[in-house]
Amino acid sequence: MKPALILVLVSLYIGEYILPSVEQSARVNRAQAMSEDGTVATEFGFWYREANVFMHFEEVTQTGVINGVSHYFYDENNELTRSLFAERGVYHDVRETEQYWLLEGVSITNIGNDSINVSKFPSQRWETNLSPALISTEVSVKPEKMSITELNAKIDYMREEGLNSGKFELGFWRKVLQPLATISLVFVAISFVFGPLREATMGLRVISGLVIGIMFKFFQDLLSPASLVFGFEPIIAILLPIVVCAVAGYFLLRRAG
Repeated sequence: MKPALILVLVSLYIGEYILPSVEQSARVNRAQAMSEDGTVATEFGFWYREANVFMHFEEVTQTGVINGVSHYFYDENNELTRSLFAERGVYHDVRETEQYWLLEGVSITNIGNDSINVSKFPSQRWETNLSPALISTEVSVKPEKMSITELNAKIDYMREEGLNSGKFELGFWRKVLQPLATISLVFVAISFVFGPLREATMGLRVISGLVIGIMFKFFQDLLSPASLVFGFEPIIAILLPIVVCAVAGYFLLRRAG
């Protein structure tokens, strides 16, 4: 178990401090290679939501600039009450307690029962907790490529805005419980040495190990989307295969005793 614990600690360090920065550098280099100004764009742009405000960005850059910003405001009856369009938005991080977007070329349309009013402004501040890092992770970063700290911040933000954070919670618990998953698999491997398979051929042991590893991965990948569909806690989807694996290893070792 000692080499396994060392492997777990090294993996946690790489996943928390090295992989996220490398992933960010790779995204920036890829964006710069695909466009001259580091812009990330698709045919239909990117959609996002904060509470009852639906947002659309035509282009997202890696330098804190978004182009073609549209906001659609809905009331509690899901009726459109106001819309906003800005040519672009620039993120300003004045100090730790003051971050905002400065929207440029703003056009606001207020929709009433009997009238529609349009107002235009050269610029307008947009106060929000949505940072360039959060937009970037939503656009191009998968949860498994994010650190535990980034996932926790993303989950907190989405919960505050009333958004579904299920896939990020899955990524969070997968990373947090990865040490237990590794230890449980090593526990089963130990049972191959001291358990009922200790007298089996090496080929049978290797095949048995591969089957158990594939089944473990299969059940985790099956339960993960099931938690999003059926609404049970993501931690259960990640923890259940670990518990089953650990219990199986325990009984295999008991048989050896």
